[in-house]
Amino acid sequence: MILAGIPDNSDDRSIYFKHTKPLVKAEWVLELMQEIEQKDEERLNQILNMVVDTEEVLPLGEPVGCNTKVQMYEATQDTLSELLSAIQNHFLGKMVLLDIWGTWCGPCVNDIKRSKAKIDELKANNIEVVYLCEGNGSKIATWQEKVLDYDMKGLQFFLSPKLTNQFLTRFEIKGYPSHVIVDANGNFQLDDNHFIENLKVADILKM
Repeated sequence: MILAGIPDNSDDRSIYFKHTKPLVKAEWVLELMQEIEQKDEERLNQILNMVVDTEEVLPLGEPVGCNTKVQMYEATQDTLSELLSAIQNHFLGKMVLLDIWGTWCGPCVNDIKRSKAKIDELKANNIEVVYLCEGNGSKIATWQEKVLDYDMKGLQFFLSPKLTNQFLTRFEIKGYPSHVIVDANGNFQLDDNHFIENLKVADILKM
């Protein structure tokens, strides 16, 4: 029961372990808790050591962790249009695939883990993949952890509930994961295929 109740993010886990450890008698459970705590500490240090080049709020949003592989931003725009324009301006002349997902979403996580080769193929064809983490059910601390745990690359955004709802409404999205294709001219198209893993690059280039 104690293991089943372990929270999703390290801040909540730290408090949870503090209160539940005294109740645990089984040595293997205590060892597992210690392993989790050690991994949480290593991940926290990794986040703290990530370089944020500026404290200024950039057009893309508030930078919360950047290195040579991944750039994490909290989207601080007032409207979805502002966020989409910032992303388009960042990738001028390129197609962009916007994938919206949740840290709690099993199918999302499976697709993230399985689609790394496909993302490399898309990038080789001048198509950038940008992940947008929804902010209704996901927490920003959990999102940061998952980005590192799943070895996600490139631009990563955490959306406020307001921006999340605007994205879902504008593109009539009913479930996660879902993705929208933005062509080089700035036209948007919701793709019927929910999973990046199953995409055919040739079909995307024809859009």
